[in-house]
Amino acid sequence: SSPGMVAESFTLVRAHGVRKVGDGGGAHEGDITVHLVPPQGNPGFVQERRVLPEVSFGCDQPLIREVAYRSLLKERRRDLHRRAFLSLRNTMDESCALTVGSLAHHSFEAALWNDAAHFCRLAGCRAATQSAYKEAAALFRNALAALVNTPDCAERQRQEIDLRMELRHALFPTGAFAEIGSVLAKAREQAEAL
Repeated sequence: SSPGMVAESFTLVRAHGVRKVGDGGGAHEGDITVHLVPPQGNPGFVQERRVLPEVSFGCDQPLIREVAYRSLLKERRRDLHRRAFLSLRNTMDESCALTVGSLAHHSFEAALWNDAAHFCRLAGCRAATQSAYKEAAALFRNALAALVNTPDCAERQRQEIDLRMELRHALFPTGAFAEIGSVLAKAREQAEAL
């Protein structure tokens, strides 16, 4: 990488026994060739996952998955999260706790702020009911961060106050009393402004 591209990285992989399945992607001037890596013979790298009625393949190696994810440009990552969010939202039942968490994650990473605020809050409430207070607090913080990116209006202010109160309830069992104080002070300030 060049000095001007310190935030970018790339990974070189040499694969054998693959077959070409497409011309590639990326920029038009890029020289990218897409190959299909056969899942057989790659134990620990690519594993078969049964998601009825279809079979999919995924990588269970966290470091490899992280390197592959970080090698994507930010806009490409955002687009993939957007597509995943839209697919999940259109095909899955919102009442499923796993789906709500995935919808929260993908909408937030895709910068779909209204959806992110809604699903992060919903997932935070679900986490809190299961006594997963640290996870709930993180989701409520994400919901607040998403709301900041939506148009400022009285309804948004009310949602922020409600979220701060929910965040307070999630923080109390974790003993984060200093943060609770600042969360409540901000909620009071917003309430007085309304």
